[in-house]
Amino acid sequence: MSPTVLRRTLWLALVLALPVPYLALESRWVPTAFLIEIAGFMVARVVAGAVAPATLVSAAFFVGQASAWTMGLYVAARACERAVERAVPARAQAPVMLCAIAAVVLGGMVATVSAPLAAGSGTTEQPARVRHGEPTRSRIEAFAGSGAARRRHVAAAERRG
Repeated sequence: MSPTVLRRTLWLALVLALPVPYLALESRWVPTAFLIEIAGFMVARVVAGAVAPATLVSAAFFVGQASAWTMGLYVAARACERAVERAVPARAQAPVMLCAIAAVVLGGMVATVSAPLAAGSGTTEQPARVRHGEPTRSRIEAFAGSGAARRRHVAAAERRG
């Protein structure tokens, strides 16, 4: 395989699998591909029509983060390629780069699997007694919003149960 193909494959693996810091309303680690997806959604919303200034700021913020991490990971892949070219004999360069790609993919999988899901702030434990079709407390807490709406939903669920 050519060094260019290996470098681009390593870069693609870094973009798809390596968790990077994501800063917005909350701080967590996500792959750069997730940031690119969010940036795409925000840009589509801006292009679709009249939007609030906050949406423009958010779109610029997400596009900036996605661009910075994408370019930074390309520079990292290029630096890795250069280091392998200098340190490893020519015959062993492709296997070393393939091992680096596999390590990035496996490392990204471990980081993704070991991280908790970010799909709600409520607990994921189910109550001992749940009737068929009735939402559990954790679902209500996750989707009811905050404040008065959350209290109304929780109170209604307690009355039913």
